[in-house]
Amino acid sequence: MFRLGSLTNYQDDHRQVTPPVRGTFIGVFLAYCMAVLFHRTDDDACPFAKDAEGAVLAVRSAGWVPPTRGCYAPSTPATTNAPSPGFLKVLFSLLQIKWRFSSPHLHFQFQTPSFSLLLGVLIVGLFNACTSKPTPFPTPSPEGFVEMEIPSDNPLTYEGVTLGRALFFDPILSLDSTISCASCHNPALAFTDGRAISNGIAGRTGQRSAPSLLNIGYHYKGVFWDGRSPSLEEQALHPLNDSLEMGNHWEIIQERLLLHPDYSKLFRLAFPDASMNKATTAKALAQFQRTLISTDSKFDRVQRGETQFTPQEQRGWTIFFDAGYPDVPMAECSHCHTDPLFTNLNFANNGLNESLSLDDFPDEGLGRISGNKFDNGKFRVPTLRNILLTAPYMHDGRLESIEEVIQHYNEGGLYAENLDPNVRPLHLSDKDQQDLIAFLQTLTDSSALTNPMYYPAKK
Repeated sequence: MFRLGSLTNYQDDHRQVTPPVRGTFIGVFLAYCMAVLFHRTDDDACPFAKDAEGAVLAVRSAGWVPPTRGCYAPSTPATTNAPSPGFLKVLFSLLQIKWRFSSPHLHFQFQTPSFSLLLGVLIVGLFNACTSKPTPFPTPSPEGFVEMEIPSDNPLTYEGVTLGRALFFDPILSLDSTISCASCHNPALAFTDGRAISNGIAGRTGQRSAPSLLNIGYHYKGVFWDGRSPSLEEQALHPLNDSLEMGNHWEIIQERLLLHPDYSKLFRLAFPDASMNKATTAKALAQFQRTLISTDSKFDRVQRGETQFTPQEQRGWTIFFDAGYPDVPMAECSHCHTDPLFTNLNFANNGLNESLSLDDFPDEGLGRISGNKFDNGKFRVPTLRNILLTAPYMHDGRLESIEEVIQHYNEGGLYAENLDPNVRPLHLSDKDQQDLIAFLQTLTDSSALTNPMYYPAKK
């Protein structure tokens, strides 16, 4: 008896032949039929719960918790479908049986394990080929914000965000597996770390303070304090290799990810047409960061007509936006801290260091990147959203409290040839400063600090 798809035992009036190709065709046909019958029956292989029309309601196996409000909230409660017997069970049963076929002129038998194993492989291949593409994730579109720029080669998907979320909180990316992205960007601290200068592996001290990542997806003029990276995709790779941060090498990272029990599947779901590589890792991290939105502070609710400022907050708003001069003093804040992001995304010298020469800055900032001497001492204007939660302040954390920050600007900063013209003596009274702080308090968005989507997925 021949096996592996050979036709055998023709009757005497027929030639005896053994064409394995014909058997292979039959195997492919049967595999296709089985793939159609059992396509997507394995709910455990899909991390998403879907409704009757196939719309994604929630991420299941990756631990995604859907929000109850905001721009990502589902219109109907999330549900989880009950798992079916599953594709793997079907495959297992196929490997336990014999396949036989007979006719008046033809008798042949396909016997375990050779043909069944081949059939199983073909079914697996066809099943994978039939798997749908990643599910689009809704682009954040909070009221009053401009449209977020999403790279055409890295659209937001549920699978990509899920992978990026896992990577963001995993210390596997650092050389000694002690720190993750969240070590410097803690969601409970508005994605900062509460330090003047961030620490890397082995307690190494970095160069600057960790800025907030909330609404970072709208920062299209470059990220980092010095604007060194034009995109979040490029930004994501810098900490991995920086010896003062994660201090790792891609070859080590890739080996760890390949050996991990979950990441191969997560990468395959997120990027079915690409391999697990440096680019897809960066894309996943960028996708997750683009979902970090803060739009539910008291300021936002006042803008939506849901509540009102107190008299002190209202006066602080007037000072901040220069809206009451000459009866109320101007603080010149809104020139650089423009709503709704409360940053104009530009770079400026805000008078932290006196510099008689443009070559005298201890940290050149943007100038080191642009090569333009006039950019020396300039740094990215940070967002003021959740500002009272992100002390200490400035790119080097030199100012420990918001009171020190306001006092610095009230005094007009220190001289430099490229000092921003809006940094000048303000002559704010103590009351003016307290009212201004009261307004800044309204920029705190507690919902962004407790959003379960911004924390590690539950196992």
